[in-house]
Amino acid sequence: MEYSFLYTGWDTYGANTAVELMLRTNNKIISRQVNDLPNSTLIKPTYTYPAGTAIATPTDGWKTAGILLPPVAVTTDVQEIATRKNGTISFEGYVTPGSNFEVYLGIGYPPATNKGLHGCYHYSEFLLKKMTITFLKATR
Repeated sequence: MEYSFLYTGWDTYGANTAVELMLRTNNKIISRQVNDLPNSTLIKPTYTYPAGTAIATPTDGWKTAGILLPPVAVTTDVQEIATRKNGTISFEGYVTPGSNFEVYLGIGYPPATNKGLHGCYHYSEFLLKKMTITFLKATR
């Protein structure tokens, strides 16, 4: 999966922010690469369907697949925050023929992040640009 990420804004004194790339699959795919990713430690998930309905809690399989914005601590009255990233994530696994598997990809704030004492503005865009799926048929 190829993606792009944009994060911009400003925050005030006392803010601590960071953004992680999060991944979740259902149990219809068996993947060592996904299983080896660290479990999410998010306190409040920030993943939503386009309709705005929350889809998960940190205890139902979310994994941290990467860091999109490394931790930023604001030590001045006002500080601008900005980053851009183009990246890829790939994994392989086994799927039972005839079954459907699901993959969710999103962003989240890790624990200990907080907004500043005197207001803030944060804006982000996460775009899934391309997804390629290759099927290989097992033979006996």
